Amino acid sequence: IMDEQPIGYEGGRIGMVQLELAYDGRDREASTTRGIYASLAARAAHQTLGSLWAFVGTTALLRGYWSPLRAAHYLVFAGRWVLDLMWGDVPVTFLPTFGGRERIEGLGGAFANRGIPYSRYVGQAKMLINLEVRSRILRLRPRDHLLDFWLVGYCDVGRVWAEVAPDGDVWRFHPAYGGGLRIGWEEDYILRVDVGGSPDGFGVYLQFDQLF
Repeated sequence: IMDEQPIGYEGGRIGMVQLELAYDGRDREASTTRGIYASLAARAAHQTLGSLWAFVGTTALLRGYWSPLRAAHYLVFAGRWVLDLMWGDVPVTFLPTFGGRERIEGLGGAFANRGIPYSRYVGQAKMLINLEVRSRILRLRPRDHLLDFWLVGYCDVGRVWAEVAPDGDVWRFHPAYGGGLRIGWEEDYILRVDVGGSPDGFGVYLQFDQLF
C-alpha cells in the first residue's frame, strides 16, 4: 500500500497577492468598549506569481463590543466570528492560516481556541467564534497615568472542514473555555494572561494585546 503524501509536505515557495477591506466603528482600538469591526479579505496564489501551487481563499470577520454601563465602562461583552475558506491545491503548511490581518493559525493556541493545542485542527474551511465577558476590577493612577486590571471569562468554539464540502455532522464543534487577567497601561498597552481548558487539553498563555 502506498501512503499518499499531503500537498506541499516537502515545503516550497508561495507567491501570493492579498486584498482586505475593513470597517472600524470601535470607540477605541486596544481597550474597546463599544462598536463593531468588520473585514472581508481575499488571497490568491498562482504559478505566475512564483508559487508552486495555485489556490484562492476568502476570509470574513466580524467583531462586536457592548458595554451596558454607558457612564462607566466597567463591564464589556465582546465577540468575534471568523470564517475562512480556501479552494485549490492548498499546501499542508498553509492549511492552518487565516486570511486578513488577524493573527490566527488553525483552531487552537493563544490566538484561536485557548485550551486546545496549537493548530490542533486544520482544513480548507474553518470557522471560529470567541466570546468574552470583561470586567474591570481596579483602576490605579500612578503619577497621573492609568493602570487598569480586568478579569475575563471566555468561551471559544471552532469547526473545521477538510474541504469546502459536507464533512460529517455540521455541529461537530471544538469548544474551549477559561478565564484570564488583563493589565492595561493608559488603555493602549495590554498584557494578557489566559488559562483555558478543553476536551483536548489545557493551556496557559501570556501575550500582549487583547485577543480581539
